[in-house]
Amino acid sequence: MFTRNVSTRVFAWALALCFFAITAPLMALPMGSAFTYQGQLNQGTSVANGSYDFWFRLYDAPAAGTQIGNATTTTVQVANGIFTVSLDFGDTAFAGSARFLQIDVKSAGGPTYTALSPRQELKPAPNAVYAASAAKSGSTPWAGLTGGNADMLTSSTDFGIRVQNTSTGDGVRSYTNATSPNYAALFGGNNGAGTGVYGHSSNGLGVLGISDGGGDGVEGETSNADKSGVFGHSGDGVGVFGRSDANDGVVGVSHGTGVSGVYGNNDGASPGYGITGRSANGFGIQAIGSEEFLIDDVGDILLGGDLGEIFSFGYMMSLYSNGSVRVDLDNDNNDIDTPSFSIRNGTDNNVFSVSESGWAAVATDLWIGRDTTILGNLTVSGSKTGYVVDIAQNDDTVALEAGDVVAISGAGEPVLGQIPVIKVRRATEREAGAVAGVVDRAYQPEPKSEEPVAGAATPKDRKHIKEEAPKAMAVYSNGPVPPGGYCSMVTLGSFKAIKVDASAGAIHPGDRLTASPRAGFAMRASTLVPGTVVGKALGSLETGVGVIPVLVTLQ
Repeated sequence: MFTRNVSTRVFAWALALCFFAITAPLMALPMGSAFTYQGQLNQGTSVANGSYDFWFRLYDAPAAGTQIGNATTTTVQVANGIFTVSLDFGDTAFAGSARFLQIDVKSAGGPTYTALSPRQELKPAPNAVYAASAAKSGSTPWAGLTGGNADMLTSSTDFGIRVQNTSTGDGVRSYTNATSPNYAALFGGNNGAGTGVYGHSSNGLGVLGISDGGGDGVEGETSNADKSGVFGHSGDGVGVFGRSDANDGVVGVSHGTGVSGVYGNNDGASPGYGITGRSANGFGIQAIGSEEFLIDDVGDILLGGDLGEIFSFGYMMSLYSNGSVRVDLDNDNNDIDTPSFSIRNGTDNNVFSVSESGWAAVATDLWIGRDTTILGNLTVSGSKTGYVVDIAQNDDTVALEAGDVVAISGAGEPVLGQIPVIKVRRATEREAGAVAGVVDRAYQPEPKSEEPVAGAATPKDRKHIKEEAPKAMAVYSNGPVPPGGYCSMVTLGSFKAIKVDASAGAIHPGDRLTASPRAGFAMRASTLVPGTVVGKALGSLETGVGVIPVLVTLQ
């Protein structure tokens, strides 16, 4: 009968060690995961002899615990109590932690196994000791390693793998024959908030990517909208530098909406630049936008924010600004006869030119669709259309209206340059010799200010022009002109309205008009008195009072 009164002596040797002792030339072959186990079996008080069935299981504890790998059952010949078996619990059974062998035995073909106690602890074999210490010794290079996937699992808070080359070569060099863009010679992944691949250099390049074929030297990819596929940081140097001997140095591509292929931002305290482009022979910055749609939100360059935008469609460029538009010609040192800013037509002839000194030239017909203020002298040669006005101030006790005939009553302070303002009141027949013109509309002068405009650039800081504060402008309106208020007064040309009184006789086109007894009205001049004629009637009025068009020609 087989009893549990047994004792075992265990000698654990790595299979590769036994092979090394027998056939040294086979050392280059992979060792595998099997190992040889030798023990001594007693039955009762005598050593065992004969054929026995063994059942081997591997655990991570001397009692209870978790079974590691698969169980092994085998029939073994025992001679004088000694038995030898080859056991294999798989590649992952031994990861550096303690392991215990549970052995059950019965006579060959017997009905029931008997568990041998205690479990036998497997001690490290020489090759296993070498493998655990080789990475720490630094004395033996890891050369000639071949096979399939090689996984390494660490839980260090510092680094998982450290490779240090104390000579002048590469620290890590890896190669692959992969043809898919999803595989790389060196891949770094991070499941946390850290960095997938980090490169550092005290004097050279932190990360260098070179491609001799059709791929990219360095490619960065991220699925986080708040992060970057490639991020470059530098304390004093260049964060990201791209160079090419025959192609683009840096290329940025984006498939998103409302975002940029290349984005530059400067958030420093001192004025700087988000993007700077420089070329030794060509253009510093080239912008090529979509040419498929000729609409206002697609162009070559977009200047966002409140400062302004530029749209170009190849055949036309439009400049739009919510505020002021400045063309600064300062410090160009151009001669007065050599315009530094020019607009040319389709035949490459100058249409408009401005020199550094402020001299401007218009080489073609000039059309102005809004009010124009000229602070200096105006010299006109050739024909004209429309009418000429002067600025006047209401010196009357009642409001003036468009079409009122007014006479000079004095002079007021200038509101445009150094030109005195003409004070006027409604004209009557007694003041016919002082007639000055016909009221056009109300005018609100530009506010005077001796202080410099907030944010205006000085010659020393024009490289960093700031946005100027909004500037109040002169305003015209069609309402009444109160006493003390200002108005534009027609002094020459055809005008739409003059108040007339037909009490002294019907008025017909071509009749000379002079001031009437009714204040602010004109009448037909029965006799020609020099200095009293306001102009000539362009319309008719048979009786009463009314408004007709007039050709103002003060005589």
